[in-house]
Amino acid sequence: MKRILVSIIAVLMSIPITLTAQDNSKDLLADVPVKVFEPEMDIDGDVSTVLYNRLSQAVSLNGLASVSDSYKFALVPIVTIVSENVTESVPPQYLTEVEIALYFADMTREVVLATEVINKKGFGTTLPKSVHKALSSLQARDPKIKNLFITAKKRIDEYYRTECETIAAKIEVYLNSGMLKEALVEYNAIPKSNVDCYNSCSLLFRNVSDEEIDNAKKQLEENPDVSWIKN
Repeated sequence: MKRILVSIIAVLMSIPITLTAQDNSKDLLADVPVKVFEPEMDIDGDVSTVLYNRLSQAVSLNGLASVSDSYKFALVPIVTIVSENVTESVPPQYLTEVEIALYFADMTREVVLATEVINKKGFGTTLPKSVHKALSSLQARDPKIKNLFITAKKRIDEYYRTECETIAAKIEVYLNSGMLKEALVEYNAIPKSNVDCYNSCSLLFRNVSDEEIDNAKKQLEENPDVSWIKN
């Protein structure tokens, strides 16, 4: 009887510890910035904006920071119309299937950290309306999107735990070459939870003025080239 009671107590004591660890892990990368790209689509209307808003929501729901002024990490969607059928009804209806390929990328290293492909169908009285319907049906909590972020976050965490010296050296080279924007892109993406790496890289900016940093930040709204992802 004593052994049973001891076992039960041990299990109960372990429960809050496990839950706390899981909760804390969600916040470890909460300040890592991710830039969401709008898909390039030759279709009238706000179709691309619909997907952009949904993916921005997904970034926040999965424990990262959706931003527009940093591009070290990016979520790049590529949308392809897989099939398009028109009914003979009056008025005619467009039945469209789209493929949404999602790429979570490290833009400065040109490395895809995770990818998922999701297919959605929609209908409407015009092609844009049917595509809009299909993209609107994508949920920010889609299991495939969640898997994408789980994979990407593991690789981000591993990268900053093992490559801090390389990152610091890269930032120093950029600063010595007058490439402040590029240095900030690397620095701003370091998780503040990785205190040693973040603080050591902070020291590299000690001779950079606030005015210089503010001017460089204005350039971070620019979209980097993503053509390498498509190839």
